[in-house]
Amino acid sequence: MEKRDAKKVTVNIDFRALSDTGIYDVLEGLRGSDQFDLLFQARRELVRRLKGQGFNDKKIAKLLTANVYGILRRREIATEWAPVMDITKQEFLRLIGIER
Repeated sequence: MEKRDAKKVTVNIDFRALSDTGIYDVLEGLRGSDQFDLLFQARRELVRRLKGQGFNDKKIAKLLTANVYGILRRREIATEWAPVMDITKQEFLRLIGIER
């Protein structure tokens, strides 16, 4: 039996051309996937837009964790989003009041 290497499909998306809803739809579609580059790019564009509207890191962190219950899930969000925001996970957690 012959083994085949699975080829990874690469996709390029111009996130700046997407609407806010389009970026959200991409993020939802990529949830649980191994397309880490696309996830990072989509998150980065969303953060860029929020900062352009006057949101600071604390407001963004609070928005991302609003209605999220449980410290473990908030820590996961910090792990996913802190690099996108160019802050540390500990800084993100401090902004949302989990760590001091």
